[in-house]
Amino acid sequence: MQLAAAASDADNAAECGAHQSLTYGWFFVALPTGSHAAFNDPEIESPSFVPDLAGDYVVRAKVTDDTGRSTVSAPVTVEVSPCGGATPVVSAIQASPAAPNAGQTVQLTATVEDADSLEPCGLPQSFTYEWTLAAQPAGSEARLNNRVAANPSLLADMPGEYAVELAVTDSTGLRSYPGRFTFQVSTCGAAVPVALVDAPASAAIGSLVQAEAVVSDADTEPPCAATETFTYAWAFESLPVGSTATLNALDVRAPSFVPDVAGDYALRLVATDAAGHLSLPAVATVSVSSCGGNAPVATASASTTAPALNEPVLLTASATD
Repeated sequence: MQLAAAASDADNAAECGAHQSLTYGWFFVALPTGSHAAFNDPEIESPSFVPDLAGDYVVRAKVTDDTGRSTVSAPVTVEVSPCGGATPVVSAIQASPAAPNAGQTVQLTATVEDADSLEPCGLPQSFTYEWTLAAQPAGSEARLNNRVAANPSLLADMPGEYAVELAVTDSTGLRSYPGRFTFQVSTCGAAVPVALVDAPASAAIGSLVQAEAVVSDADTEPPCAATETFTYAWAFESLPVGSTATLNALDVRAPSFVPDVAGDYALRLVATDAAGHLSLPAVATVSVSSCGGNAPVATASASTTAPALNEPVLLTASATD
């Protein structure tokens, strides 16, 4: 609030020519109860002050010339309305979903009220937001994706209690008290999948060996009864010396391979659920023997190698495998 004093001294008129200077002294006659308003400089001609409460601010100015003569102005009343002085209030914070499971993304929204935006003031107010993740379960690495957004989110990575706080500042610079909100994350979604490899214990060289992933997850059982999807990561943990066998696919539920030498083929599987939980590695060994991988050995003989014309020749074959 800017103030100004208009002062004159007859001694400074042309007929006197005193050229006296004037000094000023501003003071409050009355302030609203509890106000701590003060002049930026009470000894200048046009001081200012910031009203900190609604109500009447009554000021006067004392003007003194070089001879020490002074006068006090009539009181000036500045009436400050309560509009613009209301502190915003965080009246509610909600989480969606209201009862999240571990591994779900939780969206936060807030309801903010400011009396200045209501009648009779009707001041349009905008807000800036300052969110804090005030508490989370031990071991959780959850983070708010944007602490200054109106509607931030977080990934609830572990079951337990989470607490968020929000303070808002309105367009007049007034800051609310922090609003606090807690929500519980259930154990559903926190289970780690269990993987097994279903493959034949033995096979022959050159035969097609079919493997299959068998995955279970406690989250699919009551009371959670969640629908889970899994991704698969297959590899050979070991191969017989000299083998160049490969799996036909590394990310399907049921891959296959063709053993090319005798020995043990160890298949390794890791399954991942929709929440990103990895199973412990599952390993199955397929033992391939040389049986079935040997070519037959054949020998042939004739009853005579130099027969006469029209003499019968008896041929005999001998084969082993």
